[in-house]
Amino acid sequence: MPLITSTLLLIVLFITWLQDILGIPSGNLVLPTPILFSALTTSPISEELNFRITTLGLIIAIRSIFFSRVQGSRGTRIVCSFLSPDLAKTNAGLDSVASVGLRHGIHWSEWIMLGLSSAVFGYAHITTGSTWEIGKVTTAAIAGFVMGLAFLIYGAYATILVHWFFNYYTQISWIGTLAYDQSSPTYPIYAPLNNIIGGWADLVGLFGFVLIAWYFLWSRQRSGRQAGTDQPSL
Repeated sequence: MPLITSTLLLIVLFITWLQDILGIPSGNLVLPTPILFSALTTSPISEELNFRITTLGLIIAIRSIFFSRVQGSRGTRIVCSFLSPDLAKTNAGLDSVASVGLRHGIHWSEWIMLGLSSAVFGYAHITTGSTWEIGKVTTAAIAGFVMGLAFLIYGAYATILVHWFFNYYTQISWIGTLAYDQSSPTYPIYAPLNNIIGGWADLVGLFGFVLIAWYFLWSRQRSGRQAGTDQPSL
């Protein structure tokens, strides 16, 4: 989970920086500090319920009930579909990430709903009366896609935690530094500590990039070796 969240954070920060260079502003939330803190604290639950848990969970519930390959309690599968969708598919005898891996464990209908919900999530950031600008659509959609994957693989708790992490490192920590009483004797400790924590998250994200690159290179090499062994001998 730390690799997922930190890598996502770096991706979003890089895209935001690139869009700013290209003249595509992302904007920012402009609200009184108490209201902003409240919104950022509650949004991981409310937005995940609205955009991912209910939409993707509904697809899983339909598949686990009407396309089940084994007998079992429908009520349990419905509950699992919204809390732990991969477990619901496993219990229904359907292909799941736990049983067949990521590539084949997510059904095409789930990929479609994941893409649609991510796009709507990104677009909603500029159509709900907020002060975000057009560049936020891209980064929010990417973040929503990763959060949706976290839900499909790990469950509801994971997507909420990823969202909370994302809100904290992109908004709450920065706002907290500005709102903190600089005359307080603990401020010289708080500000550097906040920077150290942010830097550590960036380092973990870089490590995630390295692992992703290594995985793709390793997969290509393995595919090449398998293709070579499958060729008929003369």
